[in-house]
Amino acid sequence: MDRTIQSHLDYIGLSNLRQNWNVYLKEAVAKKSSYHSFLSSTIEDEYHWLVQKKRSTRNKRACIPDLLVMETFPFELQPRLKRNWLWNCMTLCVSSKNLRYYALSALPDAVKPVLQHLI
Repeated sequence: MDRTIQSHLDYIGLSNLRQNWNVYLKEAVAKKSSYHSFLSSTIEDEYHWLVQKKRSTRNKRACIPDLLVMETFPFELQPRLKRNWLWNCMTLCVSSKNLRYYALSALPDAVKPVLQHLI
């Protein structure tokens, strides 16, 4: 790609298109796509990339933590939570639809949000 095109793409904020230009061209040649389909696919890919980039930026700025699952939950930082007891409660909640409400209502309030994310 020509350096002027690279600088133009950077200037208008299409850095993903600049980085993947050769990939897009190889795909177009392999598929023998028309100009319209080539432009449509590159614009669509750029749009999805920008949406994903903005979403991740918003999540970083909002300091939203990642969802934790039972396998990766930091029980060592929560010594009062018992892993086996929570696992049994979660299994009970998932295995029987009728017992779901009973199992959640019998739990302490501090544990309910953890299990509700898991169900």
